[in-house]
Amino acid sequence: ALLMDFGISRAITTQAATPGLTRVGEVVGTPEFMSPEQAAGDDLSGRSDLYSLGLVAWFAATGELAISGDSTHKIIVRQITEPIPPIGARRTDLPPALAEAIDRCLLKDPDERFANAESLVDTLDSAQLAGPEVPLPIRMFAEEASTAALVAIGGSVMAALLFVALENVNLPNLDVILPVVLLVSIVWARPAQMAQVARRLALRGFNVAEVQRGFASILAERDADRAQLRSDPAIVARRRKQFIVLLVLFASTFAVRWYVLKYQRVEVRPGYYIVSLPGAIMLYSLYVTRGMSLVGLLRSPFRRSVGERLFRWFWLGAPGRLVLRLSARGVPGEVNISRRVSRGVASSGALRDSATTARAAITAALPHGSIADRVLQLERRVDALEGR
Repeated sequence: ALLMDFGISRAITTQAATPGLTRVGEVVGTPEFMSPEQAAGDDLSGRSDLYSLGLVAWFAATGELAISGDSTHKIIVRQITEPIPPIGARRTDLPPALAEAIDRCLLKDPDERFANAESLVDTLDSAQLAGPEVPLPIRMFAEEASTAALVAIGGSVMAALLFVALENVNLPNLDVILPVVLLVSIVWARPAQMAQVARRLALRGFNVAEVQRGFASILAERDADRAQLRSDPAIVARRRKQFIVLLVLFASTFAVRWYVLKYQRVEVRPGYYIVSLPGAIMLYSLYVTRGMSLVGLLRSPFRRSVGERLFRWFWLGAPGRLVLRLSARGVPGEVNISRRVSRGVASSGALRDSATTARAAITAALPHGSIADRVLQLERRVDALEGR
C-alpha cells in the first residue's frame, strides 16, 4: 500500500489554511487518517503508517470514517483518546483474519500493532485471504464452456420440440427430419468450437489438472460472492420483497387467463373458439409476465443456478477430464520449453505482455553448463507458484 497526501505539500507552501488539513508545529496531515502519536506531535515510526493504513481499510470496508468530528481539534482529540470500533461489528462478512489485522493496525499503543509492514503482509499471506489467480485463457475457456453447454442443451430441447411439431402436421418424413438436422448441426457447432479452444489451451501448456483447478477457483469466487450477498441484510430484504411481488404476478396470470377464456372468447363451432383482440393482447401479456416471473422466482442470487450445477458436475468430474484429454490428444506430453517459460513469465503481472523479451533474458541469464537442468528448475518453480 502506498500512502500519499498531495494536499500536504500545498499546505506547506501556502499561507492560507487548507480545509481538511492541520499544521501545528510538526503536525501535518489529514486529521481523519492520523495516528495518535502523529496527532500528539510525538516521534513517528512505520507503525504510524500502519495505523493510517488501518483507517483507510476501515473506511474502504464500511464507507464511513472511523473517526470524525465538527472541527480539526475535536478529530485530533478523538484520534488520541477514543478506540476505534472493531470492524467485524460493522462488516460481519469480512474474513476473521482480515478483520483482526485491521483491528490490530488501529490499536492506540504503537507497540501493540504489527512490528512493521512485513509482519502485516506475512499475516495476510498466511491467512490465504485471496484465492489463487486464474490465468486469463482458463477464464475465457470457462465462459466458452458455459455458453456452449447452454446452447447444446437448449438446442436439443428445441430440436425435439420442432420434430414433434412438424410430425403432427403430417409432412413427409424427409421434410420433418431435415429442419431438425439443420438445427442440431447448428447447435452442436458450438461444442465443436469449444473443443478447439480446449485444444489451444493444451498447446499453450495448460494440463487437465490446471484447467480443472482454475474452474474450481472460479466457482469458489461465485460462492464467495453469494455468501457476501447473503450477509447483507438490505440485499436479503430487497430479494424477499422481490420474491413476493413475482409470486403475486405469477399467481395473477392464472386469474387473468381464466377471465379471458371465460369472457373474451366465443365458440363459433364445437371445439373452435375466437378470442377478441383485447383478450388476445391480455393472453400474450400474461404469458410474457408468467415466463419472466417464473425465471425470477427460480433464479435466486443466493443459490447456485442449474447451469452452474451442471457445469460443476461436468467440468470438475470425469466427463470434463475426458473432454479435455480428448481435446489434447496428439499434444506432446513435454510442452515446448519456450511456451512453458512464456506462460510462467506472462502470468507474473508486470511482465505479462513481454513474454518474448523475458524469455530471451532468461536464456541469456542461464549459467554455462546444463541448460536443460536449469530450465527444469524454472518449470518446477512456476508449478509451485501456480499451485499457491
